[in-house]
Amino acid sequence: MYVKVKGTKEDAQKVAEEYKNQNYTISDIRQDKKESDVWF
Repeated sequence: MYVKVKGTKEDAQKVAEEYKNQNYTISDIRQDKKESDVWF
């Protein structure tokens, strides 16, 4: 499952932490190749 976050990398890290607290496995946070303000 991928979650697309529009914002800063810090925003994406906060979302990833919320999912991790719900026992989801989190992979590396990567930047979208086309949009610089999108992370997944």
